[in-house]
Amino acid sequence: MRAVAKKGEATLVFLGDDTLGYWTYADKLHLQRGGFQNWTLRGSLQSANFGLPGDRTEHVLWRLDHGLMDGLKPKVIVLLIGMNNSIAQGNPVAEWTNGEKYHCTPEQTAEGIKAIIERLKTRCPESKILLLGIFPMFSRTYRCTPQGEATNAIIKDFADQRTVFYLDPGAKFMMPTGSVNIELMPDGMHLNEVGYRIFGNEIMPKVQELMK
Repeated sequence: MRAVAKKGEATLVFLGDDTLGYWTYADKLHLQRGGFQNWTLRGSLQSANFGLPGDRTEHVLWRLDHGLMDGLKPKVIVLLIGMNNSIAQGNPVAEWTNGEKYHCTPEQTAEGIKAIIERLKTRCPESKILLLGIFPMFSRTYRCTPQGEATNAIIKDFADQRTVFYLDPGAKFMMPTGSVNIELMPDGMHLNEVGYRIFGNEIMPKVQELMK
């Protein structure tokens, strides 16, 4: 990723976790999950996807502090992070070796997102940041939609309509009953190919507006 950044070519950068990461990595594995390259080429966008499955806010902060964006001056940064902070609740995490279980409240997740935004403002002062709301999640293992909604209620106020803008596409993946639409999120967490098309179409107008 740092090698991509050092080239300095990307004018549109995606930064975050699974939802963004699988948009590209599924393509590379020929799984046709997301069609990220087709989506960005359609808009003639010089883009780089720095989303990584499994990342939490603290991982993104670490990457930013260790040179992830060095060399880049993108016009727009799309930020989607916080899902895995919810998923890790009450579970051991790989980097903790003492057996302690992970805990992160909506307020703490929002605090991490705010810290990421401040890092981005410092490293890329001319960039506009499109902050996306955390998507709904519901499966047999994880029931994190309420925590995501609570976090979104905080982070939406980070938008100043000058540097930071907020968009929440999550409603597009919900049923009228309030449950996750499994035709778009088969496992209740990750988008399939149809879901990614909807996601791309939902954010494209705002991305194009901010790219001008």
